[in-house]
Amino acid sequence: MSQQHLFRFVTDLLPDWRKTRRRVLALGVEGLLTRRRLTLTGIARGMESHCRIIHRVKRIWRFLNNPAVDPRQAVAALAKETFARRTESWVPIIFDESGLKDRAMLFGAGTWYRGRALPLALYAYRHAGIKKSLWAYREGLLSVIWQALSEPQRGRVLLQMAHQTHRLEELAADLNCGDCYFLEDVRYGPAKAKLNLLLWWRADQPEPWLIATTLPTAAQAKQYYRLRMGIEEMFKYLKGTFALESCQCQSTDRITRLALFALVSTWVLALLVRYPEQWVRFVTARGALSFLSLALEWLEAPPDVRQLVREEARSG
Repeated sequence: MSQQHLFRFVTDLLPDWRKTRRRVLALGVEGLLTRRRLTLTGIARGMESHCRIIHRVKRIWRFLNNPAVDPRQAVAALAKETFARRTESWVPIIFDESGLKDRAMLFGAGTWYRGRALPLALYAYRHAGIKKSLWAYREGLLSVIWQALSEPQRGRVLLQMAHQTHRLEELAADLNCGDCYFLEDVRYGPAKAKLNLLLWWRADQPEPWLIATTLPTAAQAKQYYRLRMGIEEMFKYLKGTFALESCQCQSTDRITRLALFALVSTWVLALLVRYPEQWVRFVTARGALSFLSLALEWLEAPPDVRQLVREEARSG
């Protein structure tokens, strides 16, 4: 994939950013897709540039330390892109957290696309740095997504957040394994958001779950609950494919800006990379791969192999 294609994608996504910032983001995406390692040197070594590695590292470092690089603008742009591409009545937005070894926690929001969860946001935080509560942090991220949408689009948001109830003993005290209760129009969280709550103790779970949702029925909440597994697979994919935990940054702001490269790279694989259907036969000998992995394998395939697959596709 050419640098021009990547720069055009970033420009369409973030037209209000300065050209130099869009250029660095596009170069960083190219470096990450090439080297698959979310570190300063990993990204720098994969960038197509004639300057020395140290100068590429400095360029990425300046990007990470620039307070004008606002991740919220990327989150809002991806939210608009998501709702523009989906025609379903509901558009799921799923929240979850994952650890980055001993450095920080990563709070992510994702949405469903072609059977996979794609990230809408990746924010690093430390529990010690949360001034109010993690709920306020979640609500702040949801607000960024909400404000980016038009009024008709807001009516299509399907919010799913699931949390074990070990901190809500008063709700779970009388629950038994197999119990299920659906509470409507509950004021929930620090901002007293009006949501429905599903108290559900599945037979195969060691403790009950509290599911906060905007869905109107318990059956729909259970149906869409399985989508939560998608965001866990998303974190696993980011850690396995882009070595997310290799990041050595200590500042949560730097980690969040560094995660922008992984965020945009995943959407580049989903929206820009096109490969023939025959390509699946060439790379699935070691098991079925997602369309994201297939796209990444396609980018790394030698030009003569890609040409061979295209010719086979044309010949039928």
